Amino acid sequence: MHPDHAANFAITVLQQAIAALVNRSGSTLSVRQIGVFLTAYLHDGIHTVNWLATEVGMSRVDAKRAVIKLDRIGLINRVTPDPSQKKHIIVERTAVGLLMMSFIRDNLALKNSENPDDINTENTVLA
Repeated sequence: MHPDHAANFAITVLQQAIAALVNRSGSTLSVRQIGVFLTAYLHDGIHTVNWLATEVGMSRVDAKRAVIKLDRIGLINRVTPDPSQKKHIIVERTAVGLLMMSFIRDNLALKNSENPDDINTENTVLA
């Protein structure tokens, strides 16, 4: 497969996974929110807002806003283990978020099992 075609295929699969995430969440998600969500679910361990901000490459304030939105729609759970330290927020996975990741993985597996030559990437624009 030609390298440009492989890149277009990968971008098409990514776009379809993001579209599935946005459509299934019932809410509009920003790139930052998607980045925080995917990072929280792709990395094991305890996640804090500060860690997510560093990992995704955004400010702590932006990460906190993303976490608040994702918590509101049930994709993650915000936990403050010590009420006297409200700035220390731990992010936990939820059943809804795990189902969403499963849905995305299933879509990616389905698309990757297809012949990349059969997927129409004519309108895909590479930056």
